[in-house]
Amino acid sequence: MIILENEHLIVEISILGAELQRIYSKKENREYLWDGNPDYWSGRAPILFPVVGRLFEDHYLHKGELYELTQHGFARKMEWELMEHSSQQAILRLQATAETKERYPFDFTLEVTYSLTDSTLETKYSVQNHTEETMPYSLGSHPAFHLPLPFEEYEIRLQPAVSVNYVELDPPPYWSGKMKALETIQEGKMPLRRDEAQESILIETAGKVEAVELHHPSDSHGVRLHVKEFPYFCIWTKDATEAPFICLEPFHGIPDLAGKAGELSEKEGIILLESEEVRSHVYSIELF
Repeated sequence: MIILENEHLIVEISILGAELQRIYSKKENREYLWDGNPDYWSGRAPILFPVVGRLFEDHYLHKGELYELTQHGFARKMEWELMEHSSQQAILRLQATAETKERYPFDFTLEVTYSLTDSTLETKYSVQNHTEETMPYSLGSHPAFHLPLPFEEYEIRLQPAVSVNYVELDPPPYWSGKMKALETIQEGKMPLRRDEAQESILIETAGKVEAVELHHPSDSHGVRLHVKEFPYFCIWTKDATEAPFICLEPFHGIPDLAGKAGELSEKEGIILLESEEVRSHVYSIELF
């Protein structure tokens, strides 16, 4: 286990999936990250790459050839390499293999840098394309936060307080092709509703939302995610359970349209990375 620590936080990271395992506040003696209880959901904070969400029937086309790739991609299920590690920073790397090229025919390097500053954990993703052609990809983070108080007493707050659209999933888990006004947000605030979160609330945040906050009226502490660089944000909890967690997920991509497998390079929300280009995506989790 990789451990980062400063005077405020202890953070633990697994080599498997480069996944966060723990975010602990020393000052509050509180575990903020979900503990991965398999009775509800064994995930904690998986990294989503090279797709976000579901491809239609788990397939896509590249130059007319059909490939199979399951929901959220393969990065979360692979062993990463630890490149650097200090008391307050860790850098992990994932590179293309013969196995990944069977599902995603591109030569890539994906790095994640976790850095502690006071009560904030910054996550920086860097993607490089080593292929001699344009590489399409999506990327997202899927952190889950423990809810010690009743689920539906919490609310989500957007900063600034703006109106937003959501990505309509119809039939779930696929995109209907429509963006609609999210009417449950009033003055930048939205109460958590378990039935809605179990279906996923996927918000279009590009150019409008700088931070998303999880708040409880009787608790002076909470979580604030700074997500300005990500154009979508998903709110989710496990269906068919009374799971005591909520996932707050910055996304650079959305699920496929229902109907048929399409060209990955033409998918809504996809990023196109030129040969040898490097692109970075940064967000941070602030505890307050």
